[in-house]
Amino acid sequence: MLQKPILSAKRTDRQALRYRLFSFSIRVRGHSFWQHILGLYLISLGINYVPMLVYAVAIKRGKSARAEISDELKDERRTMAKYRRQSILLLVPLLVPILALAQERGKVQAG
Repeated sequence: MLQKPILSAKRTDRQALRYRLFSFSIRVRGHSFWQHILGLYLISLGINYVPMLVYAVAIKRGKSARAEISDELKDERRTMAKYRRQSILLLVPLLVPILALAQERGKVQAG
């Protein structure tokens, strides 16, 4: 029974790296430039929702949801207009996380 020669770990790591780079280049070449731009745009839109998730969890844990919106419930029409305007900000990539960081930084400096 013949045994296969044992390859050094270095050589197999290099082969694995070459394979990964080769498979990545095939995947990149298979799509147009605009598909990559669209993909990056959609990923950045998904990142916009992370701060909202963090705030929603904080409000839920603090059980302060009613306190957060108590004054806004009085004028429902103005409140809905406000949230419609704010929802447009979700279409601007990475704007929401930047605004959330700026808001938190302002709280830290003020407090």
